[in-house]
Amino acid sequence: MAIYHFSRNGVSPAAGSSAVKASAYLSGISMFRELTGVKCSYGRTDRVVAHGVALPERAPAAFRDPEALWNAAEAAQCGNECYAHREKMALPKELSAGERKCLMEDYAGKVCLLYTSPSPRDGLLSR
Repeated sequence: MAIYHFSRNGVSPAAGSSAVKASAYLSGISMFRELTGVKCSYGRTDRVVAHGVALPERAPAAFRDPEALWNAAEAAQCGNECYAHREKMALPKELSAGERKCLMEDYAGKVCLLYTSPSPRDGLLSR
């Protein structure tokens, strides 16, 4: 029987979390956090099979870079509001690497469309 796992957690500034730090950890790439001036690097890149950013068509091209996207999200944050979420998925080993990647890209595209309705104060996306 195929087994999978999915979890979704908010990145809470009140608890000391950061969208930039979470993205650096999950993607396995080093990122510079503009808010604190600290480089976030967690290594272990061998554990990451693929990573990417799914955005609506109207999103600024600069946000295709995860470091720019998450630094902008943190800059737009008001107080301890949580704008970012971490999603972790472990897909069945019965799927090929190509099938897993296709499934993740399809999921990311759908989530992107569902949760893209920024408030006018965000200024991240123009309507």
